[in-house]
Amino acid sequence: MNSHSSSRSEADKRIEDALARRERHATERDQRADERDTALDAREMRATAQEAGRADRELEASHILAGAADRDEDADTRDLIAAQRDEVASWAAFVSEQGDYGVALSARRSAALDRLDSKHDRAASAQDRTKLTETGPGAPPS
Repeated sequence: MNSHSSSRSEADKRIEDALARRERHATERDQRADERDTALDAREMRATAQEAGRADRELEASHILAGAADRDEDADTRDLIAAQRDEVASWAAFVSEQGDYGVALSARRSAALDRLDSKHDRAASAQDRTKLTETGPGAPPS
């Protein structure tokens, strides 16, 4: 009976050890799953923040491009008006019997200054666009 009860207690001990190991493994699996869930949540939060940052940069880029397009449009209009004024002044001086170039010269000078302003606006627009391509609308801020 003694050998029978000792083998029974050894069997019970082995069963308890096996159950304890299973319990430890289950606990470790749960801990690893919790760690993976936490890491996944952190990645999702980073991705959401990156998407928001990208959207902000794209909005900023669209504002810059809209401003550049407006300046280009203003420059085109100014160029057209300056060219028309220059042409009118030239024709007036050409067909005038008096040969008074003072008024024509003033008008032509004004037209030339307008064209110079247009040139500066176009250069500023080009610089804005260049800055966008250097950093890129989707690039993270430096």
